[in-house]
Amino acid sequence: MNTTYRRLAILMILLSVVLAACGAAPSQSWPGLTASGDTAYVAFNTNVYAVNTANGVKRWQFPAENDSKISQFFSDPVLAGDILIVTSFNKSVYALDAATGTQKWKWPSQVATKDFLQIIIDVFTSPKAKPEDGSTDRLIAPAAVFGETVYVASADNNLYALDLNGNFKWAFAATNSLWAAPLPTEEVVYVPSMDHNLYAVDAVSGKQLWSVLLNGALAGTPVLDGEQLYVGTLSDTLYALNPSTGRELWTVKASGWVWAKPVVDGGTLYFADLDGTVYSVNTAEGRVNWQVPLDGSIRGTPVLIDGKLVVSTDKQGTIYALNAADGSLAWPQGKVLDENNADRLLANLVVLDDKVLIAPLAAKNLLYALNPGDGSVLWFFDPKAK
Repeated sequence: MNTTYRRLAILMILLSVVLAACGAAPSQSWPGLTASGDTAYVAFNTNVYAVNTANGVKRWQFPAENDSKISQFFSDPVLAGDILIVTSFNKSVYALDAATGTQKWKWPSQVATKDFLQIIIDVFTSPKAKPEDGSTDRLIAPAAVFGETVYVASADNNLYALDLNGNFKWAFAATNSLWAAPLPTEEVVYVPSMDHNLYAVDAVSGKQLWSVLLNGALAGTPVLDGEQLYVGTLSDTLYALNPSTGRELWTVKASGWVWAKPVVDGGTLYFADLDGTVYSVNTAEGRVNWQVPLDGSIRGTPVLIDGKLVVSTDKQGTIYALNAADGSLAWPQGKVLDENNADRLLANLVVLDDKVLIAPLAAKNLLYALNPGDGSVLWFFDPKAK
């Protein structure tokens, strides 16, 4: 696939998400995935599934029966103790019992209804929405949890902070949409925005501490490692920043847009771009150790396991394992997940114990568990199976 075609393909993805965020087209995205203990959680279309990671058997699904009031789930679910938090394209945040899938709360708890007179008044007065009333646009990004706070990034430009019971705490407004989950710490929340800014926000008050204007839109979540903060831009650049001030420390120019979250292991950072190149970088000085071009766009975050960097590409649904030390192939060749169907591996990969989990967009099955040793399929999950 040449560079022009790859970028056009990704532009179509971006366009679908943008239009969905604007309410102008059918909602479409890729599955969201997380895992803990012996359970994987997949959010896709109008359901959230819990899957036994020993055998791929479904534990529960939410909602248990079809519910026309439930809109699409596509973001990675997030665990907060025994609560599973998942955001939805219907502008809502759902908190589910992680063991049973029972809904514990939803934010906002209800959509305000208006009588005809109030609708007419609103048309002429254009009242400003109150942040505590909920998001006014779709929730594309996963939630993020730190301590007793749930952070929700919205396409309506706002970052919302809720407590673990779904009560509103505060909101912070950027100047453009938020497509990526923020990175919360005890004192600071780092908020990437499509307005090209990375914001640092006080975790208690929601007040802006600083912002830094980068060279492109930010669609991926930053990574903090000690005294350096890493984030990629949709302008072909990976930044290392001072987490206290936002000052640039070094950059790496990539071949394509950097959407996926970087991975850090000791003094080495790994990241990938939408042109299909994987990079290993020395974090002390930003020097590229090695770079390897693969055969398709890389949107999902790679994972490290047993000295291998496992990467999914968007061409024919292929998964590669690279030796982290030098970028050489750890498996003899790429693993095609589903030769008949899968062509969109856009979700973030997840490592759980000795397995790599992947949730493709258009494969025969919704979730696969792979052996990181050779890429063989250990089990798969088909939500339609009886």
